[in-house]
Amino acid sequence: MVEGSTVAQAYYVITQTGTITDTKLADLWLNSDALHTQLIQSAIGKGMSLTDRYKAAVGVYSCIGVCVENTLWLVRCLVGGLAGHR
Repeated sequence: MVEGSTVAQAYYVITQTGTITDTKLADLWLNSDALHTQLIQSAIGKGMSLTDRYKAAVGVYSCIGVCVENTLWLVRCLVGGLAGHR
């Protein structure tokens, strides 16, 4: 998600009201549905269902989780050596 929410990780959704990326849908799910900190402002965001936003979030945030886990593994290997780590 370094590029921001305008670059898709896996897909774009195109509707009559506009185009939205999976990363933007994931952001909408996190901030609107999960944390309830922001209302959805865009017409396309409002037009997408909770299920659509959740599906996007699962893909985006699971990729972030895998990156975090792999980074932790790398740090542990660098600090403690490769013995005993898989």
